[in-house]
Amino acid sequence: MTTELIITNGDSAAGSLKSVGLGDEILPWRDVLHEGPVPDVGGLGALSELRGRYLASKGWIAEEEAEQSFQEPRPDTLGQ
Repeated sequence: MTTELIITNGDSAAGSLKSVGLGDEILPWRDVLHEGPVPDVGGLGALSELRGRYLASKGWIAEEEAEQSFQEPRPDTLGQ
């Protein structure tokens, strides 16, 4: 049996999809990857640090909060 994972650009789209019952699991990705650097730096930890610094430099989020949000389990996915 396969599981359908839908990755969205943020919480708003995830909430809309969840409310209509689409997808087995919905993962809201909370980073604006279309803005700023997204280099291949050797893993999620290093990328989270780099992205956290970038987002904080723009004043959008505290660096530590950004890094933590990229690492934490996502309790809002369906199927858990």
